[in-house]
Amino acid sequence: MVGFGRKPVPDEEFRGHAEAAIKEFSRRELNPGAWNRVARNTFYVTGGYDERAAFDRLHTLIQKLETQAGRELQSLFYISTPPAVFRPIIENLGASDWRSATLARSCSRKP
Repeated sequence: MVGFGRKPVPDEEFRGHAEAAIKEFSRRELNPGAWNRVARNTFYVTGGYDERAAFDRLHTLIQKLETQAGRELQSLFYISTPPAVFRPIIENLGASDWRSATLARSCSRKP
């Protein structure tokens, strides 16, 4: 799981937020063993919606995770932003070579 946003958040803090959200909103109790496996692969990338270099960093991180996994990973870009910034996000994903990923999808949600 990789988060992306404008506010700088260290990986460990992002993991803590994710764990707290799972505990609060899941219908099931958090399985510590399962969470530890997910947490080891949970990261955060800081950048602006219109910052191409940030999307390149995101792409590089996911490529690194794919190399470690030994296979292409399924990427779902869940975009919960105001409609005005949706276009630069999609354009930057495309410019960062996501078009070559066969398992990449996006989903948008207006907050």
